[in-house]
Amino acid sequence: MKKIIDWLGYVPPLGVDNTTLGGKLYEYRMKFRLTQKDISLDLKMDNFRIVNIENGKALKTKNIEKIRTLLDGNIPVKNSSV
Repeated sequence: MKKIIDWLGYVPPLGVDNTTLGGKLYEYRMKFRLTQKDISLDLKMDNFRIVNIENGKALKTKNIEKIRTLLDGNIPVKNSSV
């Protein structure tokens, strides 16, 4: 997906439900060209939790708050290639 975004020069519609936290997180990752591992390192969470969030699995409140803080732009993304 990173190569497609680079070639197009923008993030195309991704066809995900961006009304969910998982969908918003996925779009965020694509927009900033991040991997699930990048996000997990920045938020100090296990990678499988990021996978679960994007797949709509049940989450602990503290993990939901970490993701919302990231999406609101209150956590700088260290691993971004942008």
